[in-house]
Amino acid sequence: MPPLLSRALALRPAPRCLRVLLADFWSTAAVPDPARATGPQPLPPPVSRYLQLAAGRAAAAPMAVRLSHRAALDRSLDKDAWWSLHSRQWMAARAPGFVWAAHVHGALGLSIDVVDAYVQGRGELGAWLWGLVPVGSARGSEAIARGELMRWLAEAVHVPWALAACPGLRWNAVDADHADAELAAAGVSVTLRFAFGADGLVRSVEGNRPRREGRGFVDTPWIGHWSDWQRRGDVLVPTTGEVAWTIGGRNRPYWRGTLMAWEELHEPPPFPCG
Repeated sequence: MPPLLSRALALRPAPRCLRVLLADFWSTAAVPDPARATGPQPLPPPVSRYLQLAAGRAAAAPMAVRLSHRAALDRSLDKDAWWSLHSRQWMAARAPGFVWAAHVHGALGLSIDVVDAYVQGRGELGAWLWGLVPVGSARGSEAIARGELMRWLAEAVHVPWALAACPGLRWNAVDADHADAELAAAGVSVTLRFAFGADGLVRSVEGNRPRREGRGFVDTPWIGHWSDWQRRGDVLVPTTGEVAWTIGGRNRPYWRGTLMAWEELHEPPPFPCG
């Protein structure tokens, strides 16, 4: 790609926003390993079993994990309107934080860049047509912060170190197959119920998550399913997933994805968006 064109593409609003959020993300991720500071914490039996399976062989937590998915996104909750996407994501492994950047392929060559994040205690979402024309955003409110904190907690199965010793995380026993995770961060608290399968691994995570409706947000039952667990490095992570809202008594999936890459990061990369 010619240098001038490369620089011009990098100056679009979507890549600029991504660079800013990643700078804040690395500030979020660069905290001491809480497991070393506090030692092992008492855990409900299904959580303890899961963490022994998923991370029992792992060394100290990295700063973050970088992963990518090939996925599909349903842009309508009333009918099937699935668009393909590929995404990159950076997830903090020692404290709540993530940045997700997706390139959505629509009909007739339509292309939308989406950036979703929880960094330094705030949630942020932005979308741009061809990475240039803004078509949606949300940031700064308590509802968006709760929603993004819940997303990080649900997806922390990709960084199981965090589920063992994240600051502000408390596990409460429910029964032999379920436990509630309560997470408090930056003045916001969320709760998700984790369900564990016969194999001891997480099969689903659910709770009431803020959903955009009109100009505001409505707390709505939300569930994520994880499956096809495989070893990446020294940990077990799910390689397929589906996320859905429950509206009017019906499950309405809106994201389905397959894990394509997973990499531990022990320091910020020289090219943060790479």
